[in-house]
Amino acid sequence: DLLGTIAINEATLGIFITLNQPTKDMIKTAKEAGIYQSKFMSNPVDKISIITVKDIIEEQKRLDIRLVLEVLKSAEKQQEINSNQIPLF
Repeated sequence: DLLGTIAINEATLGIFITLNQPTKDMIKTAKEAGIYQSKFMSNPVDKISIITVKDIIEEQKRLDIRLVLEVLKSAEKQQEINSNQIPLF
């Protein structure tokens, strides 16, 4: 179950990609997981998002997770911090 996996891995968000249309219970469970609001995101998002393969392929649907520039800057700084790693090859 995705909710359990999110909890075990201490993840903030979960995305469930399915071949079939989600059931009413799946949608209810996803909504009951709540929403997430980050200072780096312009809008709150569902903690669990459900999307079908059909939505992705035929309708070119994308998840509505908008990030702001601060997230990208933070990621770049993190990469700089780890730049002292020994190369593998």
